[in-house]
Amino acid sequence: MNRFNGNGESSRDSVETNEKQSTDDSVSLLQMAIERSVRMRTGGTIRDLRVDIDGDDVIVSGRATTYYIKQLAAYAVFETINDVCLTNEIEVY
Repeated sequence: MNRFNGNGESSRDSVETNEKQSTDDSVSLLQMAIERSVRMRTGGTIRDLRVDIDGDDVIVSGRATTYYIKQLAAYAVFETINDVCLTNEIEVY
């Protein structure tokens, strides 16, 4: 028997929606933590910094003036979360 809430959704749909939102929230928090760590470690020198998370994959992109800064960004990611597959798409210009 499905019970419906005031929005016309069954309680099961509501639980699934809440779980998805909870997962999205934790991914968003992790993205912010990684971005903050990269900014701190690199002194905020990476332009257009972006962090995307897709499952166990973390993709970091932006623009840096040196390969050293690009390397520091990778270290910052691994300090924040260690069991991850990192794709470092930071462009050095």
